[in-house]
Amino acid sequence: MFKIILMLLVCVQLMFAIDFKETRYLYAIDKSIDFEGSITFLKESIKITYIKPKQESIVYTQNDAIKQKKLFFMILEAIHSDDETLLGEFFEIKKDKNIVTLRPLELAKEYIKKVEYEKQKDRLIFIEIFMQNNDRIKIETIR
Repeated sequence: MFKIILMLLVCVQLMFAIDFKETRYLYAIDKSIDFEGSITFLKESIKITYIKPKQESIVYTQNDAIKQKKLFFMILEAIHSDDETLLGEFFEIKKDKNIVTLRPLELAKEYIKKVEYEKQKDRLIFIEIFMQNNDRIKIETIR
């Protein structure tokens, strides 16, 4: 019985995983690195599982001790759930056609210059995070 429940949990998790490709631009070395993986939105966390360039998993939670991870959790969760009230606590929100630009208010300014994203209905097309150190992270979903 335990094996059946475990299999069901794994299947449910896989059903709600979103495949993506990610490009990280590292300003300090003027280089881009490409990643592929999936993101799963769980009840109180977000799990990112990378398959390329190497297998690795990262879990983001609202209560993470690392401020930057906690901020990324909030951004990803709020965009995923269309929670503009939460985004408005940390960002000035500007919409131009399909692109939403988030400019950080005081609490998010330490790490982020701006965030841009596009959603079509419930589907995220891309999110790009521009960091204060001139690094960039762009995540594009794969159908």
